[in-house]
Amino acid sequence: MVFAPLVKARAQLSQQVEAQQTTLAWMQQAAQEIQQLRNQSRSPPASSHSWSLLSLIDQSTRQGTLSKANKRIEPKSEQEVQVEFEEISFTELLRWLEMLYSQSPVQVSHISMERQGRSGMVKARITLVDSG
Repeated sequence: MVFAPLVKARAQLSQQVEAQQTTLAWMQQAAQEIQQLRNQSRSPPASSHSWSLLSLIDQSTRQGTLSKANKRIEPKSEQEVQVEFEEISFTELLRWLEMLYSQSPVQVSHISMERQGRSGMVKARITLVDSG
C-alpha cells in the first residue's frame, strides 16, 4: 500500500520527462530553422540581380508616404543614383533607407540634410550605390 502511490507517481514523472524531452527536441529543431531563415533574409541577393538600381529606387519611393513626397531621382551611373527630397519626414526617410539596406544590396555613399520649417521635416540629397 505504501509503495503503490510511489510507483504510480514515478511512472507519471517518467511520462512527463519523456513529453518534455520530445518538446525540447522539437523546439531545438524549430530554433535552428528560425536561425537559418534569419540568415537567409539578412544576406543580400546575389550580385547577378535582374533589377537596375534606378528602377529599385524609383519603385521603392512610390510606396507609402514617400509616394507623396516631392522628389527627384537622377541616375549618376549604372551603379549610382542620386535622390533629392524637397521636404520629407526625417523618420520616414530613415525608415526608407533602412528598408533599402535590409532588403537589397544598396548603401548610402553620401547624404546631406537641411532642417525645414515644419517640425521633423528635412530637405535631403542622398547618393545611393549598388553594393552587390
